[in-house]
Amino acid sequence: MDMASWVDLRLIVFFFLKRRCQLAMATVVFVIRLLSCNGQRFVIESVSSCPLNLSVLNTYPYVAQQATLQGNQKAQCAGIHGGLNLLVAVYVQKTGNFLLPPDAAASCIQSLDTQLKSEGSNISMTSVCGIGSAVLEQGSTLCPNFDNVSDFIRTIPAGLLGNVNSSCAIGLDSSASCSGCTAAVAKSVIYNTSAPCLDYPNIYAAGVANKAGPLDQNTVSCLFFASFLDSNEHLPTYAIVLVAVTGGLLLCSLLAILVYFLRRKLATEKRRAFIARSLANSSGPSIRPNASLVRFEMDEIKEATKNFSRFNIIGTGGFGNVYKGILKDGTEIAVKRFKNCSPSGDPEFVHEVEMISSVRHKNLLPLVGWCVGSSPLEGHQRIIVFEYMPNGSLQDHISGKFRSTLDLPTRQKIAIGTARGIAYLHNGAQPAIIHRDIKPSNILLDAKFHARVSDFGLARFAPEGVTHMTTGVAGTRGYVAPEYFMYRQLTDKSDVYSFGIVLLELLTGRSTLVSAPAEYAQPVPLSDWVNLMLKAGKLTEILDQSIQISGVEEVVERYIIVGLLCSHTQVSCRPSMAQALKMLEEDISLPVPPDRPIPLTLEASEIEQLASSSSNVSSKGHDKPLSPDGG
Repeated sequence: MDMASWVDLRLIVFFFLKRRCQLAMATVVFVIRLLSCNGQRFVIESVSSCPLNLSVLNTYPYVAQQATLQGNQKAQCAGIHGGLNLLVAVYVQKTGNFLLPPDAAASCIQSLDTQLKSEGSNISMTSVCGIGSAVLEQGSTLCPNFDNVSDFIRTIPAGLLGNVNSSCAIGLDSSASCSGCTAAVAKSVIYNTSAPCLDYPNIYAAGVANKAGPLDQNTVSCLFFASFLDSNEHLPTYAIVLVAVTGGLLLCSLLAILVYFLRRKLATEKRRAFIARSLANSSGPSIRPNASLVRFEMDEIKEATKNFSRFNIIGTGGFGNVYKGILKDGTEIAVKRFKNCSPSGDPEFVHEVEMISSVRHKNLLPLVGWCVGSSPLEGHQRIIVFEYMPNGSLQDHISGKFRSTLDLPTRQKIAIGTARGIAYLHNGAQPAIIHRDIKPSNILLDAKFHARVSDFGLARFAPEGVTHMTTGVAGTRGYVAPEYFMYRQLTDKSDVYSFGIVLLELLTGRSTLVSAPAEYAQPVPLSDWVNLMLKAGKLTEILDQSIQISGVEEVVERYIIVGLLCSHTQVSCRPSMAQALKMLEEDISLPVPPDRPIPLTLEASEIEQLASSSSNVSSKGHDKPLSPDGG
């Protein structure tokens, strides 16, 4: 036997004996804890008015262990949160209800909090972790329309629900089956609009979809991230324990002798691993735990993107690159990798994860998960994982690799989908969100060309009751509203302006600045050029040459006028995003387009030509001017 084979054999023996030693030491720790508790099991007593079976947690001591951790409130709250979800899953399996009567909900929270404190917890479930009776009681406004399983089934689309039922039914005992279940659960979350509802898909998967039930140890490990101790596990007798302890000590001694000669060879790898673990533990970003999101390991991301191959890059920006990736189960993902991250965590990364995870809508790009890591060689890694959009961005179809491949119905679908996504941010999200960077490259298209608004790195929450915010200018030149650029006054109408420019680009196939058109002396902004051409009655010349408008001239003109209204330089002349959506869907009539300032780039002769042709503007579908408030 040569030296290389001998070293390989010793490495095999090393890892085998190391595993046996770990089992032996775990047995020793178990015996010590068993004796220190005088043979008593961990018990959480439930009061009669609480319908949750708190004694279930006897089987899973992870909750009590996490709750008693000192100096790590996030870990404590995560453990308590997972335990409460497990109790609700058991209750759902029994009754079909997610929520409890109000008096029972308060009793359950108080009982669980009291018991955990008696076990050594120093943290308040309500004041520190934010887990109050409102998350459990019927009639709560935290999660409307989700009182029971029937509500959940009625709300989640049949396709997504069927995927959860099939993926989570059985066999969550492997990483592949667990990943498939959690991926299906994550997709169903996009139809929930409130943070407390984000746990319901996990609870449904454990309490309803999984045939083994929520108390199955594989189900608990996969869906609630809880360590467990099987209550059906046969407790060894003292004789067996003593033999196991003795054998474990002997194996550990033998292991120490065999691995001594390997320590120098493994010293460098151990030091690197220790440094990486230390950096990761000390530099992780402060992101609120969310059971619907998957925390990926860096090795999974590297394997999916072929170690961030440049051939997998599908987008770039000031933040870094976006890569296409394929997970082991075949799921296609988009990986956004932030650059120049600091040890304390990149604020933009944390902001974008929390912003996206707070909203769910079919026209917003869904977040799958995130990943953080640190290593001496690669530095600090911050990654966000999204669903992959096979048709790229709108920018690709306007002026990129798919130039002029969209027919008019598809462009209408994209315009309406984009408007719905932005309208939801303004009116459906609580609090409202101003995107601040609406542009074609941030509007992604799925396999059926449904629009998904993406990139929330610059988004801001809009305080309720505030007419505008004064803040630093952010966004992309050509899409920033004039009042925001000049006076730093940010409102939801700033997003409306950006949408108007995007809509005109979508229809014309031109950029934000029309370069030296033949009929004008100098380049003019796109919205001004479209307005001048419309006044001159040159509708067909405005549109992208690939669009066929025969028989639908009125529809095309409607879309152009909506784009001009939204991109008007005066805030009061712009509609709200909800009004713009209704105009596109023909739910309301178009107002008379208000006059626009004459572009400064025009010559005197061009201004005279414009004045003489102003009578050619069509008034089909117009009935009244736009009111000062956009109505």
